[in-house]
Amino acid sequence: MEKITIKSNSGMTNDELIALCRASLQEHSHIRLTAEVFASLSSQQVSLLTNTFGAKELLHLPDYEVDFFNWLQTADPNVWADLWDSDSATPYLVSMAFLESFSGTGQGVFHICDLQSTDNYYFAPEMFVERESDAYKSAVHDMVLSGKPLTIAQLLTAEASAGPVDIWHFAYRRGINLEAAKRAVSELVNDRVLVHVTSADHLTGLFNVE
Repeated sequence: MEKITIKSNSGMTNDELIALCRASLQEHSHIRLTAEVFASLSSQQVSLLTNTFGAKELLHLPDYEVDFFNWLQTADPNVWADLWDSDSATPYLVSMAFLESFSGTGQGVFHICDLQSTDNYYFAPEMFVERESDAYKSAVHDMVLSGKPLTIAQLLTAEASAGPVDIWHFAYRRGINLEAAKRAVSELVNDRVLVHVTSADHLTGLFNVE
């Protein structure tokens, strides 16, 4: 049977991608990819690399996530240390299972959802209070469609009702003061719009967080 050669958008074949990863392992002892390579990966190539290296090798976060976590180290050092261990010589290494999140042009994030020594602030559509949050979410949706300005609590509602979000990525990407973002969480909880699950074990019990 003829071997099919698949190229990524950057022009790299599967064999070239595997060679690139092996060269990175030789140099760094983990896999580092450029923004161009992350953006160019097809779903088939993500599966190929995950199947080839995922069982034992680690992936370095993309540059934009490194920038975020460098910000986090100053903005909330206890959370950074909980995640990466302040004594670690090489932080920002994650399972190859996350490669799919970072591929393409969507700039997926490494969600903060398994903190052990500090409170988690991870939210998803399932964490809105049933029925009691419906009117609030509907009003926010209408405001978004009409282009009206939103409060921090309303912005968080719009994001969390669309998909998973943690408060640190939310604040960083929106340019919002972190403490103000956390106060917005308290506001939504007090108004019985959102449930705040602080324990990583309880989050895992609710659903499979990644």
